Amino acid sequence: MDNSLDCTYGLDNLYQPTYHGREPRRFGRDGSPSQRRDDAIIRAAACAPWKPPRPPKRSENTATCTSRRRRCRPKGTLLPLVSGIDVINECTSRGLVAGAFNTTNIETTMGIVAAIEKVGVPTFIQVAPTNAALSGFEYIYDMVSRRLAECDVPVALHLDHGKSLDAVRDALAADFTSIMIDYSEYDYDENVRVSKIARELTPSSLALEAELGSIGGKEDDVAPEFAAHTDPQQAAEFVAATGCDMLAVSVGNQHGYVPNAAIDFELLAAVRDASPVPLVIHGGSGLPDEQLAQLHEYNVVKVNVASDLRNAMIRSFGEAYNANPKEASLIRVSTDAVAAITHVVEKRIRTLNPSVA
Repeated sequence: MDNSLDCTYGLDNLYQPTYHGREPRRFGRDGSPSQRRDDAIIRAAACAPWKPPRPPKRSENTATCTSRRRRCRPKGTLLPLVSGIDVINECTSRGLVAGAFNTTNIETTMGIVAAIEKVGVPTFIQVAPTNAALSGFEYIYDMVSRRLAECDVPVALHLDHGKSLDAVRDALAADFTSIMIDYSEYDYDENVRVSKIARELTPSSLALEAELGSIGGKEDDVAPEFAAHTDPQQAAEFVAATGCDMLAVSVGNQHGYVPNAAIDFELLAAVRDASPVPLVIHGGSGLPDEQLAQLHEYNVVKVNVASDLRNAMIRSFGEAYNANPKEASLIRVSTDAVAAITHVVEKRIRTLNPSVA
């Protein structure tokens, strides 16, 4: 067998060197430039028998590869992840609101993506550092991107409530495509200072969300020391100083399930008029449907939903146990949980976007 390297390229095997007499191998997970480079080096070395290349080691610099990855893929290839900038632009151009759904495990991820595929609205899938404590950010990336490899709807992987610059760095190193820095519990100047650093860390090709005003309620059983509404008079200055692409606001919304949580639409309108970037509403699980359905009129581009999904999964397992305390078919109960999560996510996406059939 002739093992000499042939560097011809065909449309069906874009960027792939082939060996004479040997079936060309397709590239691994993402076909990124760094992976193609490593693959070519390994395969060409000493004409050794071909072995699957190791995935390239991730670093902070790999976070910038998202847009390049899209350009390097052959036309018609499905896009596993896009930048949060792409989701923002797609939604604002079409008058849509992106749901931002928190995942923790495979069941939640499967349920979220199944709903996204049914409705077709660009979306954020996100995780907070508190919920990545068990798996780490890289596991979340691998799980989400693997499932999205079969999805043709634009989806970004977002860091939710990055409370430290270390969390921002870790998410970027894991190839997240959208970042939130949340220093809203600190005074205005400190919030600006740290948010500016987060902008410096986050490539301009990726989206950065920052928060002005402190949202109340509990996020993963953690409540802020104080809650404060967003001051419209600070909005333009804050956005200009931090360079954020989305502004999370506190306008009566609360994290988790808070009785009588309600949007102050007069305040939201004032912030909308003052902010040069689209707005983000946290605490979507606790808001009434009629309010969620109005948010597209207020330049809201992203609405976070977490508690609804977690409750759907926990409820599915609880109901299965109550029905049969000796239930041992984990796959059946997990499948029921996926279906319950899909139902919740689809309902939320449609509620946020009344124009979607």
